[in-house]
Amino acid sequence: MSLANCFFVSLVALIPAAGLGVVAIIMSVISGVSTVRMHGRMARQELRIAMLALSLVTYLFQLVIGILLVISPGDHTEVYSVAYLEIALFAVALGRAWGLVQGKHLRPAPVSR
Repeated sequence: MSLANCFFVSLVALIPAAGLGVVAIIMSVISGVSTVRMHGRMARQELRIAMLALSLVTYLFQLVIGILLVISPGDHTEVYSVAYLEIALFAVALGRAWGLVQGKHLRPAPVSR
């Protein structure tokens, strides 16, 4: 979900005078809910907890920035915050994608004797 979040927020950020705050709020809520629903499917417990915590903190931060952008849309500091947040989300998305490529998301097959 992190990759979709980055994709849509980044695309809207390219449109002048677009409602970046509204999109950041919507995507943070959708991404947070999706992350909570899907976090139980990861194989390794310690990785699951770490990824859940990192993702939820990131989406909560995005929600706060989105609310601040809706309140004061001309604040360039918050736009920069969204840009740096998207870089962090891209890092999370790349980490998850790399884990999928390596097969770390799969539970080990039972050993047959």
